[in-house]
Amino acid sequence: MKSRSRWCLPLLGALLATLPLASCGKKGNGEGTRSGTGASKPAVSKPGKTGNSSARALPEEVTRGLPKNMVEALLKAHREKRLLLVEVFDPECNFCQDMEKVLQEPDVQKAMKPYLYIKVGKDAEHLVEEFALQMTPTFLVYKPDGKPMDDCLEGFRSGKVFIAELKNIQNIYQGKPQIEIPEDDHPNYGKG
Repeated sequence: MKSRSRWCLPLLGALLATLPLASCGKKGNGEGTRSGTGASKPAVSKPGKTGNSSARALPEEVTRGLPKNMVEALLKAHREKRLLLVEVFDPECNFCQDMEKVLQEPDVQKAMKPYLYIKVGKDAEHLVEEFALQMTPTFLVYKPDGKPMDDCLEGFRSGKVFIAELKNIQNIYQGKPQIEIPEDDHPNYGKG
């Protein structure tokens, strides 16, 4: 039995390494983390054809299937070399409405300043499918090259937690150490 386990473990390890372990439900290689905990590996840009004239600065594969306002925001983020914070929301969702109040808090507004921010509806099928989104609100972050970061923030969160998570995403992007995320004691935390 011992000799069999010697060859089985490396085989099992190799098999497990081929399975996609996606964070945030994202389809892909599974590198990175969820909700701002841990370090992400930088995405490698792939050369691609440019799409229509309004999307020449980004490869077509980056903008294909996205809502027009998001493509425009990605182009602006690319030009300004800023991170893009995308909120996927549903106007009928109580947790989205509660999150809107959090987004108006002065400290949260200050934490969001380094980001470009847009909202898209839950009908943005491409995002819902790509990230296997299960709830609203969900916050996605895109790098200036138009590639999504592996981190996403799903469900409601309090201002103090949202601020820390935004800071961690920036730190991951900039290769800086992360800060500790405070515990969220809000009764709606993570709900959506």
